Amino acid sequence: MHTIKLTGKPVSKLRDIKGGIYAFDMEEAGSAAAPKGLYTSSKILYTVFINKKQLQKLGLAREQFFKTKFLIQGEPVLDVPLNLCPGEIGVTTFQISPIQQPTAPKENAETKAAVSNDTKNQEPVLEEHIHIDRVIILEKAKEQVPNPKKQKTLETYIEEHGKMKQPLIITVKNGRAVLTSRYGDYLAAQKLGLDKVLVKYQPFSVKDYPDKTDDVILLSKINIPEHLTPSNPLKIKQKVDYYKENNKFIKPIEVDKETLTLKDGYTTYTASKELNLDYIPVTYI
Repeated sequence: MHTIKLTGKPVSKLRDIKGGIYAFDMEEAGSAAAPKGLYTSSKILYTVFINKKQLQKLGLAREQFFKTKFLIQGEPVLDVPLNLCPGEIGVTTFQISPIQQPTAPKENAETKAAVSNDTKNQEPVLEEHIHIDRVIILEKAKEQVPNPKKQKTLETYIEEHGKMKQPLIITVKNGRAVLTSRYGDYLAAQKLGLDKVLVKYQPFSVKDYPDKTDDVILLSKINIPEHLTPSNPLKIKQKVDYYKENNKFIKPIEVDKETLTLKDGYTTYTASKELNLDYIPVTYI
């Protein structure tokens, strides 16, 4: 009989996949010290399936579920459709029990404001230069008619200083830079032939990205170690197909916060390049 045992915290939200059946994803890494001469185990993403009775028995609110460390005993399953099982291996749960259960913090108005997903009223953060042809202009913005006098002022500033007077305001949506403000500045930069434009990012909305996303950064900033081997083409295709269906990946890649060197998630990185994305969600380590 095939058996499997996992310990760890969920790395995704709890998904209701069909009547009374739920799924979530866990990542398990093997020992760093394998017996001499044998290969060490790499991280594996598992999709865990539990039923309604098992879930109710845990007695956890959904918002507490992903903060809890579990011991799971079950059997591996390999014939579940990809849209239900994004992990490399599926696990049918026979027993699940919390190893540690977090205490819910008391909420007040200040706490709620800090964790709000609504970013519309937050100040833009981080300025950097990107290629002007990577900025997406929505049809609604194109309907705006710039003031000719103001446009002339913006163009004159670029001619005299070789740069924009102020940054474009953009938001990152589906891996691309979308202009949200200062269309006139964009037109002036385009007319004067600037290859790169200064942009300021709106804070990203966490609901648009995988759990545990710390930031969304330019793909071109990621440093790839030379020793990494090419990803499995089938796994890359699975990542690409999942993104096309869900407009996000199952989890962010892991990078060193200081050097932006990739530590884990090379397949996701490669899939992002195939999708022609400019930005990728990351977890800093």
